Amino acid sequence: MIRWLARHNLFVIAVFNIAVWLLWLPTFLSVAHQVPLGIISGLLILYLSFRLADYFRHLMRRKAAETYHYDCNPHPMEVVAREQLAYVRFVSARIVLQIDLSTALNAMGRYDEAKQTLQTINIERPLLSPHTKIGYYNNLAVSCMGMDEFDCVPELLQKEKALLSRSRENEMTRNRMWAHFHLVSARFYTCRKEYGEALFHLDMVDIHAMSLPGAVAENALRARVLVETNRSVEAEPYLEFVLQNGDWLHAAEKSDA
Repeated sequence: MIRWLARHNLFVIAVFNIAVWLLWLPTFLSVAHQVPLGIISGLLILYLSFRLADYFRHLMRRKAAETYHYDCNPHPMEVVAREQLAYVRFVSARIVLQIDLSTALNAMGRYDEAKQTLQTINIERPLLSPHTKIGYYNNLAVSCMGMDEFDCVPELLQKEKALLSRSRENEMTRNRMWAHFHLVSARFYTCRKEYGEALFHLDMVDIHAMSLPGAVAENALRARVLVETNRSVEAEPYLEFVLQNGDWLHAAEKSDA
């Protein structure tokens, strides 16, 4: 039902307007200054109807994101993003959905698809929020590394870091974004076999600020660094965490490498 309402937003807007006006009309007809009051009421009701229609779409996105964040299952996020991209027309909303889609594709190891999705975005649009741009640069860096394309990663991370340094998000959101920045940075240095830098960034990750997929990725990367530096015994608890919690994540498939 929620999926149907999210897709048919004009129906939601029309029904809401009709229902509210039927309830409000008897009172409206009995008061003075009907013209200005009618204009104000109409605009307010129309605004609320748009918010209600948008609520169902956001509810679908939130449920899909929760499945990913708590169960490490990115598949619903991919499904919802593709469904909504088929009917959402606002550019800013489409960009958010494309970033959602790239997150899901990266989590499933489909890095080429994720990169293609992100490359269709004009990230320099002036009205895009810094939060959206940070997600874009982070996801694109992950996609490039997944495809063994490392030359562009430092520039992407630098742009992400600059935006993070100026971010005015609340503390919880900033901590989460910084944690993902450090995690991607650690992965970059691990791929370059610069293990000291990789461990520095891993130690900067606030694991409590991340959702379960982030925690799985952090444990998998730390285990990889330990294995590659001949400390396999120390890596065992981190691998165990990945295998217990990351069944849906591509990181789990790589964790025993």
